[in-house]
Amino acid sequence: MQKKKILVVRDRKHSLNLCKKLPGESYGVISAESGRDGIKAVIHESPELILVELNDNVGKGISLCGEFTRKDGTWKIPAVVICNSSHAGVVDRAGCSGVVDYILRPISPALLLKLI
Repeated sequence: MQKKKILVVRDRKHSLNLCKKLPGESYGVISAESGRDGIKAVIHESPELILVELNDNVGKGISLCGEFTRKDGTWKIPAVVICNSSHAGVVDRAGCSGVVDYILRPISPALLLKLI
């Protein structure tokens, strides 16, 4: 059975480590440390889900999600952002950029698993 792939575009190793500890070993976790690397990974790896960490530059992270939705072959891949509570209002308005949901920090493993 082939593992389902999750792409984590991140700045913090905590999110990546959390994804790698998901139960069942049915998820393959791919990591990208920049938006550019994330776009390459989406094209080459075809993940089932993209997790994008938002930091101080929220607009850049949401724009990155928009890049995923504009590429042929990747526009159907759902993007979920990981953010601080102060960013939640911005993320709520980001649906047009391919963002389907968000997870607030600190990340709950149970919530992450439910979302996946």
